[in-house]
Amino acid sequence: MLLLGGVFIYVVATGINDVTKYTESDFFNYRILTDKEIAQAPRISPDYVFVSQPGMGMAPSNAIIFQRVADVEPLRAYLQGLGYHRDKRRLGANEVWLQQERDGGAIFYLSFDRGTGEAVLTKVQND
Repeated sequence: MLLLGGVFIYVVATGINDVTKYTESDFFNYRILTDKEIAQAPRISPDYVFVSQPGMGMAPSNAIIFQRVADVEPLRAYLQGLGYHRDKRRLGANEVWLQQERDGGAIFYLSFDRGTGEAVLTKVQND
């Protein structure tokens, strides 16, 4: 009970409605804010951060942003292994990944800028 109260106070004090950028070594933010499928994504670069956005009128999202990336194929294979397929449409520079067996649910967006070496994998929860 004390731990639950501490977590509640921590979340309120850090601004539950704010976009939060953090690393895996940030124990509380990583454990509390990181979506399981984002947390288990392959690390395609040693240089990465996580971003959590609670939603506030929009669907909540979680992302992992990699720097100095040469290839995003491991992320595509990971999404396929989770049962997602790459949709024919794109959203700007983002590939759209949908679950094959469900309407609604989560959507993944994958973007990769070869020029900067930045790759972003974002999960948007639509439930």
